Amino acid sequence: MSSSSQTRRRRAGSFVPSLPTTHEMPPSQVRPSQRTSLLAANYDPIDALHQYLSVSRVAVASGVPPFPNTVNMPIVCNGHLPTHALALYETSSDRPSQCYILPIDSRLYSRGFYTDILSQASAGSIPPSRSSDGTITLPLVPYPVPHLPSAALLLLFGMGLETQINTMAWRLLPPHVIEEFPNAAAMSQMMVRLGEEEFFSYLAYNQGIWKNVLALGPQDKQLAEMVKTVWNVTADAHRKRQRSQR
Repeated sequence: MSSSSQTRRRRAGSFVPSLPTTHEMPPSQVRPSQRTSLLAANYDPIDALHQYLSVSRVAVASGVPPFPNTVNMPIVCNGHLPTHALALYETSSDRPSQCYILPIDSRLYSRGFYTDILSQASAGSIPPSRSSDGTITLPLVPYPVPHLPSAALLLLFGMGLETQINTMAWRLLPPHVIEEFPNAAAMSQMMVRLGEEEFFSYLAYNQGIWKNVLALGPQDKQLAEMVKTVWNVTADAHRKRQRSQR
């Protein structure tokens, strides 16, 4: 194998410096930063968020505001439990047709994001409580976000439940684009070559997660800078495609 091929292969796995992992341990016995990445194990971000917080998915009767004040979530194991649930819906629609009910830990959220979405909602709300039927009743906090599909991914990293930032990069860019890091021009040029449907899927998602970063304000500078880099590369590729079609 040539030295250039070896270099490219090393870079493909190191979009940013990766962090060490451990073997699987019960959530109650390990700090979030020590856990094995569920995203690296190909979990969907929403499923990973629920798994880390020991509850399973639920839906509300209506996907549009107004929402109920609380939601009951089934507990799936003895581990780290959420303190609140967010009812997220998109700001781009006056009458949103879909929402995600996502569990969060208020302490991890407040430590991980600058935007405070909990203090006003918590005033007068009941505290979380476990029931004998194996569920936990959580305060439900409605909140609009610019991009619903990427919200769970950003929450995972912002709250420190996922720490291997490379696993986010692999969700946002194709492998052959990451191979060109840190050459942003080469990365965008590789994106130009994607098929139209694939390219516009990346464009919509990466623009959306960047808007979510701006709206929620993750405190992890490495996280924010990585998403910004991804969006800049994607936007540059979009401009190149537009110029080539004139």
